[in-house]
Amino acid sequence: MSKVDWITWKTDPKEIINPNTIEDEVKDYYHSYESYMNSMIYDQIQVDLQKGGLSKEAFNVSGISPANEMAIEIINAIDEVKHTMKNLQEAIREVTLEQKSIEKKQLISAIEDKISKEKALLESVKSKESTNDSDDIIYIINDRIKKLNERLDIAKTL
Repeated sequence: MSKVDWITWKTDPKEIINPNTIEDEVKDYYHSYESYMNSMIYDQIQVDLQKGGLSKEAFNVSGISPANEMAIEIINAIDEVKHTMKNLQEAIREVTLEQKSIEKKQLISAIEDKISKEKALLESVKSKESTNDSDDIIYIINDRIKKLNERLDIAKTL
């Protein structure tokens, strides 16, 4: 299970992991790699395999074309890297969604615990003899509970 002990009722909901942001960053890195790899290496090797110095006919020794075989191995390795990167993108997405769920639950739990403590404090103050000071304290506690409930609503929408 992921570590979430840093999350308290004070945690800003914006601090909770955002799978979309991470996914966008991973996609950017992948597209950067892919655009370089495709245009600079993969496509050029493909052209050379079909028409150039890497075709089977270009350098053939006793029916074997080492340059062609190496080029095909490179193409296959690039395809394998692309496939692995796609799988990695999916795995990262799943892990970040799971982490977000864990963090969200922890934040909601922490806020609910704080609300419970504030309500207990409110009941304690209400049970004592009423004074102007106690009325002020009740107002302050009610205001804190209201703000905590607003935080709770925001946390539940994450």
